[in-house]
Amino acid sequence: MKIRPMSVTEINSYIGRQLKYDPILGNAIIVGEISNFKVYNSGHAYFTLKDENSKISCVMFNSAYSGLDYNPKEGEKTEIRGSIGVYEKEGRYQIYVEDMAPMGQGALFQAFMKQKEYLEKQGYFLKQRPIKKFPDAIGIVTSKTGAALRDMLTVLKRRNPKVKVIVCHASVQGQYAAFEIARGIDYFNETKKVDTIIVARGGGSLEELWAFNEMPVVEAIYSSNIPVISGVGHETDFTLTDFVADHRGATPTEAAEFSASPLEEYILFLKGIKTSMFQLLNHKIEIEKNTLERYHTKYLCQLISNKINDYYTNIDSSWNILHNKTTQKLSKAYEQLNLYGESLHALSPLSTLSRGYSVVKKKEETVRSISEVNLQDRIDIILKNGIIKAEVIAKEEKDFNGH
Repeated sequence: MKIRPMSVTEINSYIGRQLKYDPILGNAIIVGEISNFKVYNSGHAYFTLKDENSKISCVMFNSAYSGLDYNPKEGEKTEIRGSIGVYEKEGRYQIYVEDMAPMGQGALFQAFMKQKEYLEKQGYFLKQRPIKKFPDAIGIVTSKTGAALRDMLTVLKRRNPKVKVIVCHASVQGQYAAFEIARGIDYFNETKKVDTIIVARGGGSLEELWAFNEMPVVEAIYSSNIPVISGVGHETDFTLTDFVADHRGATPTEAAEFSASPLEEYILFLKGIKTSMFQLLNHKIEIEKNTLERYHTKYLCQLISNKINDYYTNIDSSWNILHNKTTQKLSKAYEQLNLYGESLHALSPLSTLSRGYSVVKKKEETVRSISEVNLQDRIDIILKNGIIKAEVIAKEEKDFNGH
């Protein structure tokens, strides 16, 4: 049989298909040492996996690397799972990594992920309570002999020496560690002497940190009535305690820093409260003052109105009295005036004239005697209904009194 010549591209493509459909190479688990580990801006991780005699290139794309709960380190023994494929452009094969874990921790890591998934579905990670910014007392559950405790005490003393710190000793690894840690959390909840609880220890392997993944600790934190801060391991270490706690500190030191704000900030906070209280009090006083002034003004206006009404009432009463008395006096005066009028009327010349008598005047002077006129004098004879102009042509003296 004659074999057809193949191009480089075709042969690389053929090798890639063979590798892809191989039952072992399509889903291989490989162990080795990490070398030249680098993460690019794209989020893809590239490294070499090697042992004493050989090495192979590896790539872990961002879609897989971003979900990795583990931070690979240079020179670390690791266990990876992935498929063998060909990078056809350069004709070299490499491992396309889908998952990886520290060497010897594959089973533990899988157990961790399975338990994490279960707890998340059960809602254990939803209980996030606020941490008191200025606590009076902080409880720490950790080993009294560990360096983590010394670091936390140093941080707390530096940030706020006024905060009381109570330490409850607990083993942080070993057979009984989980129960001791849970007992410490329960102790602080029973005594109610602290505002915040820190559960912490220094860094270590997954096996060494495993106590913080066990259910007694998870349940104690979840059931705690006091907010809990987790400060377990280094920044790259994760335990179930980190997820169920109210706050995660990447390290014990960071957990201590988060648990208590600096004393200077606390003093400023108290000054702010003082200022706010004074402002609130002054505002309240101003409101009460305005209210009092309104009531006082209203009362004063009402008082003045009542006084004015009283004056009006007195004026009306006095007017009625004056009117009545004046009317009575006027009535009497009218009666008296009528009497005087009748008397005067009887004495009036007009009354005399109405009875047929007349008045003689000479040059506007009333003539009372015949001797007051001379012959040819012009005189006015005033009657009831008019005046007669006359000239004296004769005069005769006569005594009408009978003498």
